[in-house]
Amino acid sequence: MMEIKRRVWVVNVYSSTLQNETFVVCEDNFSQPLQWMKRKHYTDSMLIKVDNMKLSQVMVFEHNNVNHRLIRVK
Repeated sequence: MMEIKRRVWVVNVYSSTLQNETFVVCEDNFSQPLQWMKRKHYTDSMLIKVDNMKLSQVMVFEHNNVNHRLIRVK
């Protein structure tokens, strides 16, 4: 069993009822913090907010006309 050492988010990306995707984003799988969000071109202000999220906190962003709902789970 693998132990997760860094932060984990569940990210739901949706633009309509028919276009809805959910990802589990674990920093252990990336070479730098917030790399998944950076690859999705989150703005600097969004990255700061995500970086400061507390455990169980939920944030919703509209990014490129698509909603991103993040839940910090670890």
